[in-house]
Amino acid sequence: MRARQMGVAVAMGALAVSLAAACSSGSKSASEGTTATNTPPTSTTTSTTSTTSTTSTASSTSGTGGSTSTTSASTSRCHTSQLAAAVGQAQGAAGSTYVALTLTNKSSTACTLHGYPGVSLLDASGHQIGAPATRAAGPSPTIPLAPGAVASTTVHTLNAGVAPGGCRAPSSSVKIYPPDELDSLTAPGSITICGNTFSVTPIVAGASGV
Repeated sequence: MRARQMGVAVAMGALAVSLAAACSSGSKSASEGTTATNTPPTSTTTSTTSTTSTTSTASSTSGTGGSTSTTSASTSRCHTSQLAAAVGQAQGAAGSTYVALTLTNKSSTACTLHGYPGVSLLDASGHQIGAPATRAAGPSPTIPLAPGAVASTTVHTLNAGVAPGGCRAPSSSVKIYPPDELDSLTAPGSITICGNTFSVTPIVAGASGV
């Protein structure tokens, strides 16, 4: 009888151990399943962010390049129709006479002047007095002339008593051809040529100081 009771006790102990092991195994599996389910995927999110960033950068670069692209147009030379001429007062120095001729841009468009004008003196009937002016040596820059701006050239001749051959009658007006133009401008002005010759300088910016 005692041996039988001991056998039953041993069998019940073995059953309890088996049940405990089974419960432990089930809890572990449940815990592992929960952990695997709660882990978020990362590969899809990273790929989407990278693509969006690249597209945005390319778009920004393209926009910047388009906005900084500029073109510039060249300025053409001044035509006779754009200019107004005037004759300054004669000034003497060291046996010579100097007279400033000015050209003003009367148009609404900027232009340029470069080189020598053609200059002739006219009497009261509009006839030319003697030969046209020769060219005096000097630098010949390109002069940008904004609307309303002034450029000038200087006429030079000798004084009476200094030049050989005497003097001509004073002019009533001066005919001026802007550089590279076939049409002329006429401005009232008195210039007396002595020695049968006179010269003009290249056109410079501003009104001449003579």
